[in-house]
Amino acid sequence: GEAGPERQPPHPDCVAFARLLLRAGARANDSQALYNRMFEPDNSCLQLLLDHGLNADDRNNWLVRNDGGLVENGERVFDYQLAWALEKRMSDRVRLLVAHGADVNRPIKGRTPYQWAELGGDPALAQYLVSRGATEAPLEDVDRLARAIGEVKADEARELVDADPTLVARTEAAHPAILHEAAGEDRHDAVALMLSLGFDVNRMTSRTPLHEAALHGHIAMARRLLDHGANASARDPYHHAPPIGWAKYNGKDEMVAFLKDQPLDVFAAASFGVTARLADILDRQPDLIETPFGTFRGRGRPEPQHDWMTPLAFAVINGQAESVQLLLERGANARLRDGAAGPSIRDLAVEQGNAEIIALLRVSAAAPQ
Repeated sequence: GEAGPERQPPHPDCVAFARLLLRAGARANDSQALYNRMFEPDNSCLQLLLDHGLNADDRNNWLVRNDGGLVENGERVFDYQLAWALEKRMSDRVRLLVAHGADVNRPIKGRTPYQWAELGGDPALAQYLVSRGATEAPLEDVDRLARAIGEVKADEARELVDADPTLVARTEAAHPAILHEAAGEDRHDAVALMLSLGFDVNRMTSRTPLHEAALHGHIAMARRLLDHGANASARDPYHHAPPIGWAKYNGKDEMVAFLKDQPLDVFAAASFGVTARLADILDRQPDLIETPFGTFRGRGRPEPQHDWMTPLAFAVINGQAESVQLLLERGANARLRDGAAGPSIRDLAVEQGNAEIIALLRVSAAAPQ
């Protein structure tokens, strides 16, 4: 699965099952299987499908939306596979795709495959592409800085930046996740270099660099980013989760414990049972106790399931009895529900099955209002 071999490991007989299905007539052009397996450098899925007829003329077999309807996909399978392999420096996969007919001159995100190889600091791959018909082309200055950073050539990087005060900002625009990816891959030298050059430690794409470090459990990296001003309370625009939420999602318990000691907003403090922080926040901003999450989080994708919830509801769904007790003592509304017919906070507690929290809410509901 696309969540990776730790969270979604392969079935022990996956290859045997796949071969059985392919021999029985299953189509080798399976874009979803290729997508799910493209995130790791293992090429066994791609090789298996190539052996059974996948080719450079095949189109992605998922539909795309066009003018309100769904139509067949015009993108070729090899194009998006090659794009990912080049961007993620998977040279063996690039060679495998090219050997089976991938277009070596088709532009990918504004760069040719040759330029991607040069950007990745892989001259051997670049020359391999030339040997297969690729046209040589120089890199833009933003790509030369990105390559210098990737290779941790500090003097070259500083020389480029000193010659053009706009280069860092332009490089961030051209490579919006360059710092994020280095943080997620625990590349301290590259991260330190970028921070010294003035890259934005809190740049928000679909996440911040600290979200990436938290997701992968890199505590030393998280500490480095925090020391340079990373915002531990920043919420991503898609899931509306702070870095500690990303760490919890990926099962990084030590990172969760580490981030509990960093600044948290009222919803995160309630969700993770950091009652001292929760009390401090409410001392300073008592009105937050009844603020719906949708109002608090601001812009971004709507979250109908959560937007009605107050900090008390977040404490309930995360099983944080101490947070529930503190919020009730501060006057949180235990009778709140999602609109006229949606679930109530008590319904959430019953669904979670936490007897202590159910009892706290029952006592609160019985008290005079």
